[in-house]
Amino acid sequence: MAALRLFLGVGLEQPLQRIVQDWRQQQDASLRWVADSNLHMTVVFLGMTEDSRIPLLADVVMAHTQQHGAFSLAWQTVDWFPSAAKARVLAWLPAAAEDFACWQAGLVAQLRRAGVAVERKPYRPHISLARVRRAEPALSLPQPLHATMAVTAITLFRSDSTADGVRYTPMQHWPMKKPV
Repeated sequence: MAALRLFLGVGLEQPLQRIVQDWRQQQDASLRWVADSNLHMTVVFLGMTEDSRIPLLADVVMAHTQQHGAFSLAWQTVDWFPSAAKARVLAWLPAAAEDFACWQAGLVAQLRRAGVAVERKPYRPHISLARVRRAEPALSLPQPLHATMAVTAITLFRSDSTADGVRYTPMQHWPMKKPV
């Protein structure tokens, strides 16, 4: 058995990646931008997970996605994350979305009931756009970035540290229930 660093998330489709790429061209180049292939919204962080637990995880996620239809998130705010005073990431934050918050909390509850370990920190949806270097002085906030993202599927990602930085690899993909 091998332990893998895993999370459930939503990857950014090409059109949304292009919006981010165009926006980035107008920003402060001193930031360490997240690679386009790594742009995603984490839904549930699982951490180090034995690969033997993946079938159980898959069953829970598949059941949850088949109970719920796709939904959209309106992305509108760019801010320092977790806060301006302790900025580690420049993050894209969505407008409040109660339906998504309930859906995410329901998924976490189902995973816990099935015995899958999940992160205990309070969940704050965001897309990491750039990393902040530790020695950087306070930076001004970039221009706003507005777009809508359709959440039509959930993906299990593996997180691997490499000499070139972290790499997120999709492992499994579950589409949301089709609307009737």
